[in-house]
Amino acid sequence: MEFEDKETCQMHDLMHDLAQMVGDECQLVDSPSEYVNENIRHVRIVNNSQAVLRSALLSNTPSHLRSYVEFGDYVPRAWDFLKSDFDGNISSLRRLRVLFLNEGLPESVGELIHLRYLKVCVAA
Repeated sequence: MEFEDKETCQMHDLMHDLAQMVGDECQLVDSPSEYVNENIRHVRIVNNSQAVLRSALLSNTPSHLRSYVEFGDYVPRAWDFLKSDFDGNISSLRRLRVLFLNEGLPESVGELIHLRYLKVCVAA
């Protein structure tokens, strides 16, 4: 089969349903106005502004959250702001398995008993 000239392809109904189901569990947050669904399992933060961090993690902490990944430049004031709130909300993140942070490590990270992957990038 050649796919080079094809713009579309057929997908089996079951695969389509699976792709939609998995897609509904992931969310990319890049603006503070975005509402994080409480059923989201994987959150990726693209812009580390204070408002976006609060929107993504604190306004409606998803109880089923499995992955929290930050991408973008480290914003010192945003991390200082988030760190205390993260420690306060750690009990609602007990299912977290993946945690990628741009700076700093909350003291309560030891309470995440299901955490398997931890990555902390420290600015030089």
